[in-house]
Amino acid sequence: MQARLADNVSVYGALAYTDAKIIDLPASACPLELSNQNTCDLSGYPISGIPKWERLVRRRNPAAGYGLWRAVGGLSRF
Repeated sequence: MQARLADNVSVYGALAYTDAKIIDLPASACPLELSNQNTCDLSGYPISGIPKWERLVRRRNPAAGYGLWRAVGGLSRF
């Protein structure tokens, strides 16, 4: 989504949702909490390190010397 706040000021925002899961991995190395087993079926487990929600807010103000998009709130993952 993008909005023009004034002649020289624009704001851009984005929101994303991801439900990343392993589809098919029947014979994989086990995570640490199941280390007493040789192999594990991780099918259906969520992929670690991928956030469910992510948001991005940026602004552009060429008059203030910001010709490129600059992060306002940065990138948030939760």
